[in-house]
Amino acid sequence: MKRFKAFFDFEKEEAWLDEMSEKGYRLDSVNPWLCIYTFTKVEEGEFCPKSRIDFRMVPGKDKVEYKECFRGSGWELVYSSNNAAQQYFRQISPAASDDIFSDKSSVVQRNKRLGRLMLVSSIIFSIIAMMQFVCLTDAIRNTDSFWTVFFTAFGICLAGVAVVTLVAGNRFLSKDMKGLDAVVEQEDNTSAGDKTVRRMVGRMVVWLIISVAAGFAVGSIVSLVTG
Repeated sequence: MKRFKAFFDFEKEEAWLDEMSEKGYRLDSVNPWLCIYTFTKVEEGEFCPKSRIDFRMVPGKDKVEYKECFRGSGWELVYSSNNAAQQYFRQISPAASDDIFSDKSSVVQRNKRLGRLMLVSSIIFSIIAMMQFVCLTDAIRNTDSFWTVFFTAFGICLAGVAVVTLVAGNRFLSKDMKGLDAVVEQEDNTSAGDKTVRRMVGRMVVWLIISVAAGFAVGSIVSLVTG
């Protein structure tokens, strides 16, 4: 069974996955880009595992160690990708703990990784949106109605995404610090490392360069055809 559902909060997503588990549906695969979850109905009386989420980029050379680290505490990796930082786990047996994290500070670090990524994303979307509005002024000056509408719509959409990611990023950075008497932030010294934000930003910059180049190429072709 496939289900489409979008989340902007790890706790809410895990709560929904728990609901599916209680109904007897085991998580088998995830497509985080399309927000599609694939479940299998377990037999009555059969163990239906809970699912949990980590957020970090895991290099291929460190993936085996990363998986074994969680397997040792009773969790198996359901989904992992070098292009998406979400890592989905499910319990191996009823004896496994109810969470993949041993303390609150690990949860805080996970959310802070996502929060920092969203803030950087907001900056990148803002830059692209400003580029669209610069192009818009040129289109208005040349009384080009098509490009005026295009750059207006695209610029507003990007600006909206920038605002949403900014708000969400700030929320993730602050939400788990409330109500905690003391959370000691520890550096992640495992071989997998905590390089999620740096890796994701690097890829976003590449995507940005490709998008801008493609935009100029399409615009040039349209100008030649219509000119």
